[in-house]
Amino acid sequence: MALYSYSCDACGWTTEVLGTFDNHPESVVCASCGKQATRDIGRDLQKRPKLSEIWPMASDAASVHSSQIAQFREFDKSHGVPTDYLPDGRPVWRSRGHKRDYCKIHHLFDKDGGYGDAQHDACPQQVSPQDFDF
Repeated sequence: MALYSYSCDACGWTTEVLGTFDNHPESVVCASCGKQATRDIGRDLQKRPKLSEIWPMASDAASVHSSQIAQFREFDKSHGVPTDYLPDGRPVWRSRGHKRDYCKIHHLFDKDGGYGDAQHDACPQQVSPQDFDF
């Protein structure tokens, strides 16, 4: 598996997609403006950033519906983890600690996390629909 870089010429948005040598898209849809983001081979060849350089990070997996952003912002703030959200509902984590705390209050498990990140025993219950007003 390899990490392929894509960038949007219209707005400058960049992303990386995991794919195989034989099976990776030549372009992806830009999450920022909706146009096509093309493969950026020059970025692929650049040195990968240090872990400290990847923050802030937007999470696709922890996204909420755009109509719930205000509700989740308030929930996060009331639990001591103020979080910004992109217009498409993706939370923006400022640091590894912020990501860890966010996952903990939302009962999410980061399978790629380290020793200091939320583990299964730290997430004893599921969030039920009754926890939020839909």
